[in-house]
Amino acid sequence: MIKTGMKRQPVSIERMGGKDKTDRIWAQIRVQREFSIRNLRGSLGVISNTSVKNYVISLCNGGYLKAIENSSPIQYALIKDCGIEAPRLRKDGSHVTQGGANENMWRTAKILKTFDWMDLMRIASTETNPIKEETAKRYVNVLHKARYLIRLRGRAPGTRAIYRFNTMMNTGNRAPKIQRDKSLYDPNLDRIVYEKGDV
Repeated sequence: MIKTGMKRQPVSIERMGGKDKTDRIWAQIRVQREFSIRNLRGSLGVISNTSVKNYVISLCNGGYLKAIENSSPIQYALIKDCGIEAPRLRKDGSHVTQGGANENMWRTAKILKTFDWMDLMRIASTETNPIKEETAKRYVNVLHKARYLIRLRGRAPGTRAIYRFNTMMNTGNRAPKIQRDKSLYDPNLDRIVYEKGDV
């Protein structure tokens, strides 16, 4: 079971009602549909004007938004709504692949249900986002320690451990993330669910 005590938020996540700032901006864009930077920023609390502007630019470059001609101040319209998950984009509109390995492994683990780290690495890898052995081993190990995975067979000499996805720990679509301090943050729960040394 996940520990129910409240744990600190990871440094890399700006806590805002369970969502990071990109999620909050995207959610508000989907609500407003047409907006100016000023109006969008005004509905987002502590998020800086620079953060809002930079994300809007990346969405325009990625084909998700377009500037409405002859509007003053400039108004933007949502033209490509891809759903609740915020697009992760660079400023030029290209997709960010960082974190994609975790997303792929998390999704694959839930589909396979039973696997070892090599199965997960092989099936979750893509041409644009190949997963390294150490990445797969580390992610499986931490998910197991956090009780997202149940070990069915141990690490006998010459064999790989076999795991089953713990369906009681299917917290949502977003992949838990290993932080710099080796803790595990679950964005679906908006909290740290495992810290190094917890078992």
